Amino acid sequence: KDADLEAKLAALFEPREEDKEAVTQILELMESRVAPAAEQMGGSVVYKGFVDGVIYVDFVGPTASLAGGMTNIFGHYVPEVRAVKDYNDAIPKPGLDTPDGRAILQVLDESINPSIASHGGHISLIDVKDDRVYVRLEGGCQGCGMADVTLKQGVEVEIKKVVPSIIAVLDVTDHAE
Repeated sequence: KDADLEAKLAALFEPREEDKEAVTQILELMESRVAPAAEQMGGSVVYKGFVDGVIYVDFVGPTASLAGGMTNIFGHYVPEVRAVKDYNDAIPKPGLDTPDGRAILQVLDESINPSIASHGGHISLIDVKDDRVYVRLEGGCQGCGMADVTLKQGVEVEIKKVVPSIIAVLDVTDHAE
């Protein structure tokens, strides 16, 4: 199922003939401007596609904050570029648009993230599938030695209070980055 989705997304992001020159310029800028900045932050930014003026990239590590600057740079050198967006946001996540997904997002936004923000962290809801919740720990939470304790003894407990049918909250963060 996931392989089918990946194939569909790859086809969606296949450059059109009229975009090939812009894509060449984008790739050159990715290598010369974006890659060094991402490396300094301890991550990388991987080009995924260019569709209707939007560059889709995969932000690896703590690099998502580069999106605004990337939009400015690319828009300056490649007039066809309107925005830079996270490729992962283009992947449909039907579990987020359910009563459970909305309730979990609300508890994250109203209870959990304000507390975690005081430590420079943030938790994003990635998806809800069946009885499992997938989250990504960001900012100060990524790579933190207490991340697992926070997740299992704090976040998971609060989510299960709101949605008792949840049996696990799983961390999809790459803590090695």
